[in-house]
Amino acid sequence: MTQLEKRMIYELRIYHSMPGRRRALLARFQNHTLRIWEKHGIRQAGFWTTLIGESNQRLTYMLAWDSMAEREERWGAFLADPEWIAISTETEKDGPLVQNISNTLLAPTAFSGREVSDEASDGTRTRSIQHAHSSPPSQLSNADRQYVTTVNSASVL
Repeated sequence: MTQLEKRMIYELRIYHSMPGRRRALLARFQNHTLRIWEKHGIRQAGFWTTLIGESNQRLTYMLAWDSMAEREERWGAFLADPEWIAISTETEKDGPLVQNISNTLLAPTAFSGREVSDEASDGTRTRSIQHAHSSPPSQLSNADRQYVTTVNSASVL
């Protein structure tokens, strides 16, 4: 197993929707895709639309993977899932939603935040990003201390 296969990776995907189809693309993710991803163990790290930039027809999102092998296995299972194939076909009956897709696989640097997962006694799971700090808290400004406290206590369900 190579080093790339062993460490956490993130996948940055940018969908350029067809003109006038971004709303339908967002609805497909919200109403169908995320549920199917959950079934296959695909973890999303966040979704964004473009506020200011080249195009407001973009949808940007990130996925978190434990390894390249996990990505290949789970993404392949998702693409072959009969429910996904049916949803994809149904939601594109009036034409394609996506013009093109940009895809980049990213490896975190040594100074990146790291994802931490916890499971509570009731079975609920939380994920949070912990950030490394090079300065002791006593040397941080009040604003930086507040940021550190906020970021370290934030969690994503």
